[in-house]
Amino acid sequence: MEAARADVLEQGIGNVETALDQIRLLLQVQVRPRRRQERPRRRPSRLEDDDGSEGSMVS
Repeated sequence: MEAARADVLEQGIGNVETALDQIRLLLQVQVRPRRRQERPRRRPSRLEDDDGSEGSMVS
């Protein structure tokens, strides 16, 4: 009887571990794109950072 309970308990723990692994994978997939959107890597255009020194487009 004890062995049967132990087997059921081990199977339940295995199911929980499997579910946690699946949740971790889903979180990794969802977090990656969001991080890219939070940190836009945009270079300023020549007009925005133009202080009138060399490279000015206005003559």
